[in-house]
Formats: sequence, structure tokens, C-alpha cells
Amino acid sequence: MIIMLFVFPIKMNHTMAEYPINIISFHTNSADRTYYIPPHTHNFWQYYYVNSGQVEMTISEKKWQMTSGNSVLISPGMVRSPKCNGLPPQYMFVFFENVSLDLEGMCDKVLYATTEQQSQFQKLFNEVELPKDRNSPSLMAAAFITLIIEIRRLLQHKQSPSEEYYQEIISRVDTYMRSNLQLPLQRKDLAAIAHVSPPHLARIFQRILKVTPLERLTQLRIQHAQLLLAQSDQPITTISAEVGYESISHFSRMFRKYSGKSPRQFRKDFFNAI
Repeated sequence: MIIMLFVFPIKMNHTMAEYPINIISFHTNSADRTYYIPPHTHNFWQYYYVNSGQVEMTISEKKWQMTSGNSVLISPGMVRSPKCNGLPPQYMFVFFENVSLDLEGMCDKVLYATTEQQSQFQKLFNEVELPKDRNSPSLMAAAFITLIIEIRRLLQHKQSPSEEYYQEIISRVDTYMRSNLQLPLQRKDLAAIAHVSPPHLARIFQRILKVTPLERLTQLRIQHAQLLLAQSDQPITTISAEVGYESISHFSRMFRKYSGKSPRQFRKDFFNAI
């Protein structure tokens, strides 16, 4: 079953030859947990950005786990299929034809936006959903091209013979954390999973994700807590324990820090919005 909610496609009515790419259309969407698009292809480039929530993107049988600030660049003709993989996603994608932009090395991997770039994506997302005036299409095109170039340069700067190794470590530790949120994990436990020293693991996480391993663990715990609050009627104390917090006051404090609301208010607002 395909669910498409609040889709805002913005089509470009003119070809902008002055740009290194020709934008075909912008789309934003806020989906629910049933979100799934069957495998399909397109004859043009697609840039897919997750603004919030969690998405599993399958591209030619490879699966990529994506969350807030993650994106993928999909080349023409590649089979792709996104679906919700946790919290309902809010996402944006852009279809375009490439004229002269250097996109080498950007495909077949999850791309990570910096905090500043995520802020710029949010502005672009807002502009797509609610265009301000007749200049909006040009503004969106310019903003998107700027972000693509910045991410390409950041990726090029980071790229080294160890880059794939770093990504593998991130993936391995991330998967372990997701499966063991209820455990009192420490940095040395996570380093042991990756077979590296704790300081080296910290450097890898800071380089790739711009957070420490324990900050990433907290992000995953709060995301899972949000999912449990939205999908179940479990007591908050039970949810707190399931995501690794023995102290309900500590859980509530961290939940508010990351989501801006108390667990109780988050659940109330979620069900009031349905």
C-alpha cells in the first residue's frame, strides 16, 4: 500500500541554461509509518534528502539506512525503493538533468549534511512547501546547487583510502547500538565492537557524523522512544527502561533536550494530531 501525504511538487517552467543542472521538479512529503514506494526507475538524476524520521532506501539491491540530515544521490536508470524504517519521515527530493556539475564520488553512499547545511536544507524545504513569490524557483535552484557543491567539496576533502573503512565502522557500531538500546553502553563497549580504541572511535564519529559515539547513542535512544510513544500505550517508565534509562527523570530531561517536549507532551501532541 502506497501512502503519499502532503506532497508539494514544484515544477520549473523554464530551462535555466546558466545553471550547471536543469531542475525538473522539487517535491516535499510528510509520510506516515506505512510509507513505501515500490522499486522503480527514472531517466534523470534524483537527490533524496531526509529532513526528519527514518528511511530505508534500497538502490539496486543495496540498502541504506537514512535519518535526519542524510541524503542520497541516485543516477538515472538505477532502481530505487524508499520505505519508512522507524519514525515517520519528512523528506524532500529533487529531479534534475546534469549539464556540467561534477558529481563524481557522490553516488552509492549516504551523504551527511553538516549542521549548517541541515539548516539550509530546512530553509529550502520551507521554500518548496510555501513559495514566497515568483523568484522562488530561481532561489530554490540556486540554493540546491550551492548545497550540492558544498557537500561534494566536503566529501572530496574527507575522501581518503580509509573512508570506506570509517563508514564501515560507523555502520557496524550504529547497528549494534540500535539493537542494544536497553543496555548501559559505554564508549569502550562500542569501541570493542569496532575493534578500535575508544579515542579512535571518537575521532571517526566526529569526522563522519560530527557527534561523539555517546551523543549518537542518545539520538538513537530518543528516536526509538518517540516511536514507542507514538505506536504503543506502554507506560513512560517502561519506555524509559527499554531505551536504556533507569532514571525516569534523566530520561525525561534528555527527551526534552532532544525533542523540545516532555515524553508525556510528545505523546499527547502526536495523538491529538491524528
